[in-house]
Amino acid sequence: MIHYEHANSDDFMHTKAPQSYADDNCNDNEIAHEFIHAYIQEVHRIAMAGIPVDVKELANCYLFVAEIPGLKNTDVKVQVENDSILKISGDRKREDCEDCEVKYIRVERQSGRFARKFNLPANADLEKISAACQDGILSVVVPKNPPPEQRKPKNLDIKIAT
Repeated sequence: MIHYEHANSDDFMHTKAPQSYADDNCNDNEIAHEFIHAYIQEVHRIAMAGIPVDVKELANCYLFVAEIPGLKNTDVKVQVENDSILKISGDRKREDCEDCEVKYIRVERQSGRFARKFNLPANADLEKISAACQDGILSVVVPKNPPPEQRKPKNLDIKIAT
């Protein structure tokens, strides 16, 4: 089984307490609402920083398919860390005009660094991993090592020393 995580998966655990938490006049519903709102914002920020990835197990390999629209091959890195973790990372840059003033009305496209990490199974052949990118889709193929050969039971005659 392949386990995966965002590179910054524990960030949401560090959500700060709302200011009203320290206010004795604030009721519990307001405090709960502020905590929930802060938590949802943090989860949304983390989710948007990542990239969507499908992971498929085929007969002879694992296939990771990531959406990276608008990125060039030079903007994305595929690595294996600690002999067991596949890392897909990159940097999505905003195309601002340096000579003109820009006033955004709405910003939905995320920019900045992103990273996704996946724990690879023991049968992954790390030496033969390959990646290709076409039309904003990154495909990473992780071949499987063949299963170890089954040893046939042997009968041995052992001489007893006198």
